[in-house]
Amino acid sequence: SADLEQKEYFLHLANLYGLKEDYQTGLQILKAATDKFPKDYELQDALSVYAYYLKDYELAKEASDQAVSLTSEEAEVYYHQGKIYGAMGDYDQAVQSLKFATYLKKKNARYQHDLAVYLFKQGKIDEAIEQAKKAAKLASSKKEEYYVTLGVLYLKKWEQIYQDKNMSAEEKKKELANYSKSAFRAFNDAVDEESKYPRAQYYRSMAYYLYGYFISANQTAEKAAKYDPKNPLYHYQLGITCMGLGDKEGALKAFERAYQLDPNQALYQDAIKKAQQMQATPQNKEAKPEDEEAKK
Repeated sequence: SADLEQKEYFLHLANLYGLKEDYQTGLQILKAATDKFPKDYELQDALSVYAYYLKDYELAKEASDQAVSLTSEEAEVYYHQGKIYGAMGDYDQAVQSLKFATYLKKKNARYQHDLAVYLFKQGKIDEAIEQAKKAAKLASSKKEEYYVTLGVLYLKKWEQIYQDKNMSAEEKKKELANYSKSAFRAFNDAVDEESKYPRAQYYRSMAYYLYGYFISANQTAEKAAKYDPKNPLYHYQLGITCMGLGDKEGALKAFERAYQLDPNQALYQDAIKKAQQMQATPQNKEAKPEDEEAKK
């Protein structure tokens, strides 16, 4: 109100409302600002972000496209545009915008990471894996998140190979082992960054299980359920690993806990029935991972 001729004041005020998570008020301020300064890319970009937060994707797209038309050198503008197109389900345009963002700022781990996510949504798993590798390598913080994404992509590649009917049995076995091993290495790196990161432990357990290391899978699933006991999916994974070990009692206990947390999920109900029907066959021999780092 003191000086409405300076765009910076609009940005500062909007950002303060953003810190309060009052995005609606921030949006109204930025609408007024873009009416007054329609050719300012920073204001248009900020408006697109607030509209994105409020899930008004049409307004977000309009403001973002306007911001992009006003500058060709700001990576952040293209990054925001990519996120908006991604939220709208236009993954081709999202990838195009994010590729340009990474071209302008090659060492930004977040840009590389989100590009990997949308490449996967396009069905380009191999390209997504390469981008996720770059993100994990570049990251100076939140590395655990980047390594989890990389590991998940390896699991998706495992699934793709598993469903490939044109691959020979021998070649498939080799490739499945390779990608499951790459997955639990990535999850190990995530756990190294934050040992109590339950999501990493959960996916780590999945990688062990796919590779046939049921005891290691069980141990990491226990950690995931321990670190985040209110997540039914982690208890479900624990039950799956118990079944792999022939532990009927443990499987039932885990599946019942998952069902208690989410009684509307048919997956957990079916799991309880399957566990009730299984024969208990305790395993005496402990499988040991080839990767010594996986023991952490």
